[in-house]
Amino acid sequence: MRLVAFLILSVFTLALFVMTLFSSLRDEPLLFPIILAVTVLLVHSFYSEFRNILKSQKKPNLSKGFQLFLATIVGAIASYLLNVYLGLGAVVAAAAVGMTGASLISEYSIPLYCGSFVGMVSPVVLHDFGHVFIASIIAGILFVLSETVYESVGGKLGTIAFSSWVILSYLSKVELIKGEKFSWETSVETFVFSIIGVLLTYLLSVRLKKNTVASSSAISLFAGLVFPVLYPESGTMMASAMMCASFVGMSSKKVIKNELGALLSGIIMGVVFFYSVEHFGGAGGKLGTIAFGSALSIRSMHILLEKSSNRLHIISRN
Repeated sequence: MRLVAFLILSVFTLALFVMTLFSSLRDEPLLFPIILAVTVLLVHSFYSEFRNILKSQKKPNLSKGFQLFLATIVGAIASYLLNVYLGLGAVVAAAAVGMTGASLISEYSIPLYCGSFVGMVSPVVLHDFGHVFIASIIAGILFVLSETVYESVGGKLGTIAFSSWVILSYLSKVELIKGEKFSWETSVETFVFSIIGVLLTYLLSVRLKKNTVASSSAISLFAGLVFPVLYPESGTMMASAMMCASFVGMSSKKVIKNELGALLSGIIMGVVFFYSVEHFGGAGGKLGTIAFGSALSIRSMHILLEKSSNRLHIISRN
């Protein structure tokens, strides 16, 4: 069952990045080689994870599986109610659920935060409350099955939610939308905030050893409340980018080893954020999927550099 979860998360992440690759070729050919390199690193990371799964004997802890499953559903419903019915917006809604979970019931903060991304679905997407509930069930199952897959990789929780919505869109009348392109001026400002978001979250969660959910939620909540006020026209999009960046920063030191890695992953995330705007629009968890792919590409880069360094060391000794 771990392989099923691995395949689902990998396939939908790859689909988003490949679509983004072709969008960059059409709109900005100079960036195409960069996104191509990122996609190649991503595929290498999939291969490495697949080998780890085959070697590892670790299995999901099903003793708390039902509780984790329920927590994911609760997070989704709570976030959706805050997002759509109370009109707080997707970023503030998910961040509020994350902060509440991290503060009051930290044991279940991770599945609650995962579920909150299901509830981030855009009101513009053709759906109803029943679809949210079904997507949350799919996400809950995926969360339990993927417990030992892609461990400590930032954005994994969002990828679970994203996969749930994409699966549901193929099985029902849910229609995801095509997003609108950003202006160049807005893109530059958002790009800067993306890098800042990654570095801040990485500093809090890795260097200061704060709760990862609380770190991401705090930065996202700040962005969701402040940016729309400071930037009325583009603040919501900037807040989304900052939240996406915070997911990258949730990665452990095993995935992103230092601040340079965090900086590079933030740059990758910013580029993919802009050129993926037309694909799978409105799906809850898409931000996490962008972060997930960005973090995995940096993890792959670390692995390849380490292997190259070891080989050079062996050659020099001989």
